[in-house]
Order: sequence, then C-alpha cells, then structure tokens
Amino acid sequence: MARYLPLLDKIDADVARARKLPGYVGCPPNCHDCCHVASILPIGVVEIEPMLDALESFPKSLRDDVLTRATVSVSYLKSRGFDADTIMRDPNGAPASSLFNRLEAPCPFLIGGVCSVYDQRPLICRAWGVPLHNGNNNVTCCPKTFTEKTTPIADAVPYLDYWRKARVLSGSLEKEDKEPMAFLLLRKWRERRASRS
Repeated sequence: MARYLPLLDKIDADVARARKLPGYVGCPPNCHDCCHVASILPIGVVEIEPMLDALESFPKSLRDDVLTRATVSVSYLKSRGFDADTIMRDPNGAPASSLFNRLEAPCPFLIGGVCSVYDQRPLICRAWGVPLHNGNNNVTCCPKTFTEKTTPIADAVPYLDYWRKARVLSGSLEKEDKEPMAFLLLRKWRERRASRS
C-alpha cells in the first residue's frame, strides 16, 4: 500500500492539470451520474483496500448500510445470471443494462448523493470528468464536465498508465485482474473479518 499512495498523488496532480485545459466546466451541482451503475465498476484489489479501511471507521449503521447495498446488488445480479467473471467479460453490456434505473445499480458507497469514501476512491473515480486517454487513438470524457469536443492525446490524463501500475500493485497483494466493485467489496470484507477471528 505504501507504493499505492504516491500513485494516487500522481493521478490527482495529473487530474488537477487537466482541469485547467480549455473546455473544462466541472461537474454540475449535485450530479453523481457516473456513480449510478458503479456497483459493477471494475476495480483492483489495491483500490479496494483503502476503501475497506474507511469502511471500518464508519459508524456501524453506515457500515451496515454500505454492506447491505453491496449485498443487494450482488444478489440481484446473481439472480439475473451474472457472477463476477461474466460481468467482467462485458461490464458495460448486459450487466449494466440489467441494472439500468434500478436501486441495485449505484455504488454502495454513494450515500445521499455523496461519495462516503471520496478520499479513498478508486483511480477511475479520481480521473473521470477530465479527458482520459485509455491507450487507443482517442480521448474520452464525461460530456457534462468538458465542453471541448477534441483534446489532444498528449493533454489527456493517461488513465491506462495509472491502471497498469495499480494492476502490478494489485498482483503483489493478490491478483492483477479487476473485479466488479460490489463483489470485490464483499469478498475482501469477508476475508478481513475471517482473518481477525
């Protein structure tokens, strides 16, 4: 984890730089659209660890609420035939469609429209909203936060580079592959509880 925190500092600095690009208008007030299908947001083990640390510090009622939200999401997805592996094959396809406008869809950490683990949020949550280069020949960005239609790749945040570094760190902890957030949250929470009993 000591190697992960400097990576967060670097991506935060890169995002701060990108927010100064022409066309950046910021998130609209009270918007959390990017969190609405985040129960299946693919993240790595190294990313969930700080979120679990934060969860442990929550009052019991809030902690139970987050875990219940994750449990309900996972139960719903499993009832629709989706497990963590099938979701990861196409997270933006059928799994996301099955969650559209459902209570099981939002990130379990989204409480009252606010991220309850904002300081510990994953890499993509830190970077989303500014132009991102994902390793192909284009740049992607939330259309609500950025009015400029084209951003040079050199100016975009190199998200894929950050994820490659986080992937190596995830591999040093357990495994490199990402998992859907709600599934990973519950699995790693159970493991923490089991290791302490």
